[in-house]
Amino acid sequence: ERSPSRQGELMDGSPVPESSPPDLGLSDTAGAGKEDLCTDTHCLGLSLLNVVLESGGDEIAKSEELVSVIQDDVCKSLLQNSRTDSLSVLSLTLRAIFNLFLHCKRHLKVQLEIFFTSVHLKIAGLDTASYEQREIALESLLEFCREPELMLELYENYDCDVRCTNLFETLVRFLVSHAFPADAGQGVRGGFNSLHRLALSGLLSILHSIALRCEAHGHFRGNKAVTEACSETNAVASPGETELQRKKEQKRRLTLAAHTFNSEPKKSIKTLQTLGLVTSPPTPESMAEFLKHTPGLDLRLVGEYLSKRDDFNGQVRKAFMALFPFQGQPLVEALRNCLSSFRLPGEAQLIERLMESFAESYFEKQAPV
Repeated sequence: ERSPSRQGELMDGSPVPESSPPDLGLSDTAGAGKEDLCTDTHCLGLSLLNVVLESGGDEIAKSEELVSVIQDDVCKSLLQNSRTDSLSVLSLTLRAIFNLFLHCKRHLKVQLEIFFTSVHLKIAGLDTASYEQREIALESLLEFCREPELMLELYENYDCDVRCTNLFETLVRFLVSHAFPADAGQGVRGGFNSLHRLALSGLLSILHSIALRCEAHGHFRGNKAVTEACSETNAVASPGETELQRKKEQKRRLTLAAHTFNSEPKKSIKTLQTLGLVTSPPTPESMAEFLKHTPGLDLRLVGEYLSKRDDFNGQVRKAFMALFPFQGQPLVEALRNCLSSFRLPGEAQLIERLMESFAESYFEKQAPV
């Protein structure tokens, strides 16, 4: 009789060949495969989104339900996809952003500002990003620069809006700073590469759109008749140009006033009077209007200014509370609206002054029972 084989040997005494362990999805190969599948899925979804926007973007912009989805879910997903390391996903994401604002820009004012500052300019100017990622971001910026109307709308809707950043100015400054190689040390400049060429192309596209608008309005340097006519009329601007200049000047004054107040609240009165934002001599009502309606103020400093014990600050505090429409509002809602305009200071005594003024104004504006 044949004796039973030992463990690890066949019946003829030869060793059992070792078998590879089952792949449970824990190996690097499986992980890489899943990552490739996820990337392919993202690319497919983004490609479909681009096809939809390019073929029916104008019709989509007419639907309030679809616009609401784009403003929330789609823009949020695009912002997340912009952080990818995959060049394909990044390229398709930036293309989708361009298509969105080509067709739905009037519904996406806040989103365009976020995408420009947090995606395009951030990636294109980030030293830690790869060369290919920066190149893709600059190519997307170049697409925006080649749209003359979009550049005009950037200036009108952002640079002339007191509550928005100077998006057109930021874009031009970025392109200027990246259009030529930086100094490599000892006065020697680095090589001129494709990134510099893309930035320079963007600047040329913007200048070309400005030239087209000048030609359309007759402001041509070589047009002698137009030049003489402008000289005789003292270069009277059109109503639209005058309104833009007024908005830009108003934004400049408010920005300067906010910077001055945030630096030295006590010493800012004279500057605010010079800018025409506070009356001379200063009144509590004019100061309260400035504190409530000026964007860019440090809300912590506003709360500290309103809570001070000085007589003028107390009068400003009362005038400030009188600016809120507390009529018919529930107490919690009224308090929430009030606290959204400043930050409470840390001391209990200062908080007490603010709450007393709020209570008096709220009580006075309620209908008698």
